[in-house]
Amino acid sequence: MGVKVTLKALRANNNMTQPQLAEKLGVSVSTVQSWENKGVQPRADQIAKLLNLFHVNFDDVIFF
Repeated sequence: MGVKVTLKALRANNNMTQPQLAEKLGVSVSTVQSWENKGVQPRADQIAKLLNLFHVNFDDVIFF
């Protein structure tokens, strides 16, 4: 990607709602909201799922 993007931008660019992302990752909508709005860091296993889902590298994403 070259430019770091936020999780919120990745989700929006993939036309995915917070509830859809939550369902794909097996977490609550409030968990996704806390990642995007409160700067809460996802757990390592959740980060791995996010990277795989959006086909990005760890270095390309800002998780807050």
